[in-house]
Amino acid sequence: MQDSPARSPASGPFETEQDARAAVPHIMHVTAAQPGGMGRLSHQLLESACTAAGVTVGAFDHEILLWLARYEPEMCAVVAGLITRAASGHRDPGAPAAPGTGSRAAWKLWHPSSTAEPVCEGSFDQVITAARLTEGPLILDDPLGSDWERLGS
Repeated sequence: MQDSPARSPASGPFETEQDARAAVPHIMHVTAAQPGGMGRLSHQLLESACTAAGVTVGAFDHEILLWLARYEPEMCAVVAGLITRAASGHRDPGAPAAPGTGSRAAWKLWHPSSTAEPVCEGSFDQVITAARLTEGPLILDDPLGSDWERLGS
């Protein structure tokens, strides 16, 4: 895990399980003399990340946070770190662009009978708008090229 001026090492990114474990020493050192202590502290970590990120936690959300807190503290550190980093608005320059946000088109819309030219190529929003304006069945190509979904009838 590398320290960066814009981010606390406790929020990651984590390269190894040991990195994540090092971010939660206060939880890792809870002893058997404190039954439920690890889960309670892991839950506090997750709730604190949500609160700091300005996330409103609903009743079911809270149940899921409690469920996650039963797992290893390092797993909770990773989830809390993801929430914190996503909320910070800071983007690592080396991180890959999100699908459809890069300079090249990521999504394609095709007629099932034609593979020569896509009906539309662009961001997800552009392709969905084109799909709404196009008659007949269509195929949506995801940005990774791994899944095809038939749209319309």
